[in-house]
Amino acid sequence: MPTKRPTLADRRRSAILSQTPPQPAQTAPPAATMPEPPAPPTEEKNRRDQAASAGMDTVSVCLTPETYRLAKAAFLADWHADGQADTFGDWIAGACLRHAHLTPQQRADHPAIQPSGQPRSFTIGAQARAAIDAAITADSTAGYWTTRSAWVLTAIDAAITTAQNRAGGTLPTPPDRLPGRLPARSPR
Repeated sequence: MPTKRPTLADRRRSAILSQTPPQPAQTAPPAATMPEPPAPPTEEKNRRDQAASAGMDTVSVCLTPETYRLAKAAFLADWHADGQADTFGDWIAGACLRHAHLTPQQRADHPAIQPSGQPRSFTIGAQARAAIDAAITADSTAGYWTTRSAWVLTAIDAAITTAQNRAGGTLPTPPDRLPGRLPARSPR
């Protein structure tokens, strides 16, 4: 009688069992075991720890390509107008701080936007992150429930609208990739 050909699952099981060393039978539990050392931290955790120690934090938001392009254009327009924020992350932090200083009712008057698109993270100051968290708490106390990403997206949208109004409705065309830091503005 011919033998049955092993299935893929049988072959996998056999390969796994052949790689596992046999375990000796234990009759009594070990007296005292050393605790396992903690797992080594990941690069992401190291980056977050370094940012936190430097008074920085991150905020993540999902942006569509069009919203991201408009945000970069608004950043360039604001830099040209007043030059206060020389990095895109500083501009995001400023937008969040301005939005956080509004009352919950004023924030509710600005139409909330649901995040969609590609997730992006921005390094902002710990002060800006604390203001965001306090504003979200105040909003929820007032009955306006939102996620952090949606709140930040709404703040970015409000900053885009402000920049468009200041520039007369026309924003500059941003490059595909912004420089890490814009040059210092000369005093006028």
